[in-house]
Amino acid sequence: MAMYRDIVILLPMFVCLLWAIALYSDYKRGDYARLSLAIFMTVSFFLYFSHAVYFYGDLELYAILDPLYTFSSLAVYPLFYVYVRMISKDVTLEPSVVFTLFPSLFFGLALALIYSMLEPLELDAIMGQYHYRNNIAYTYSILGKIAIATVKASRIVFILQIVPFIYYCRRDIIAYNRLIGEFYSSVEGRDLTWVRIITTVFLLTAVFSLVAGFLGRSFFNQEDYLVFIPSLLFSTMLFSIGFLGFRQRFTIRDYRKELNVKESHREPGINLQDKTREKIKGELLILFEEKEYFRKTDLRITDVSAVLGTNRSYISSIVNVDYDSTFSDFVNKYRVEYAKKLLLDKRNHVLDYIAEESGFASVNSLLRAFKKETALTPGQFRSSEKSKIAD
Repeated sequence: MAMYRDIVILLPMFVCLLWAIALYSDYKRGDYARLSLAIFMTVSFFLYFSHAVYFYGDLELYAILDPLYTFSSLAVYPLFYVYVRMISKDVTLEPSVVFTLFPSLFFGLALALIYSMLEPLELDAIMGQYHYRNNIAYTYSILGKIAIATVKASRIVFILQIVPFIYYCRRDIIAYNRLIGEFYSSVEGRDLTWVRIITTVFLLTAVFSLVAGFLGRSFFNQEDYLVFIPSLLFSTMLFSIGFLGFRQRFTIRDYRKELNVKESHREPGINLQDKTREKIKGELLILFEEKEYFRKTDLRITDVSAVLGTNRSYISSIVNVDYDSTFSDFVNKYRVEYAKKLLLDKRNHVLDYIAEESGFASVNSLLRAFKKETALTPGQFRSSEKSKIAD
């Protein structure tokens, strides 16, 4: 039973350590997104290391680590936001974003300074009464009261920062996904839908943290199975962030680099003034409906603008305004229609062949786009259509 408790208590800490090491090992110069995620995992490691010390009941050691715990707990949301910015918005680290770490640094350093000035007996009383919820009668000094007020203030700041950071994370991710969808026909491996899902999980874990804070960590120390709940929840979330973040190779940095190359080497075309909007729209439809240009794998909007002799912004405007769509969805509608024809072919083509012939980068891309357009899987569509023919 003791080994089970050890595993439960230490699991989140070692999950963070695993991904911190993996991300630092894989870091390449200039890859600030990977570095920021590695730092997030490192700070999370110290947070759960402090948790572990707390649950082991080492009051004296925890008194030393409590400032580190305070810093870490206040820093995780800002650091995750920095990571989201580095994959979705910023190429270099903006100083204004670093300032979001000010509250965590302030409270962490303030507590470290105050604790160092307290008498050991008073510090033990604060740890026992306000962290372990022991029934202790103690008359605190002014400095002791300041320490208690600082701890309480840090908890309030933790609560207040949750919603803004999650809101800004989701806002930047949505804007990034829209940007990517306007440039690439295939967003697989490029979009950040997984991060948006993680921010929702983050919100749920934040609510759990607030409930846990109200109950007190001492509540989870009563029974071994109670420790299992937060351990499993946070370990799963952190492992998902580490695993998916490690796999996320494409960032805003890659998009801007490719965009600059494409635009600086774009073939000279006809000025917008030389063609009417309707004419370009007509040529776009010919390119897709007659020439089946959508079958080109990993098609980019710059490929289309180069063929039509105009700029990507004008093509994007036509797709957005006239078809109320992103470039990715516009292309995939044609691909899905082409896939439907192949699905109904008497030769019963396999999905790999259908995906490749339709222009999809993979079978998974075909499945996602097909489900989005028809609310059916390719197999369900094929069976449904064949049933209609049989009837």
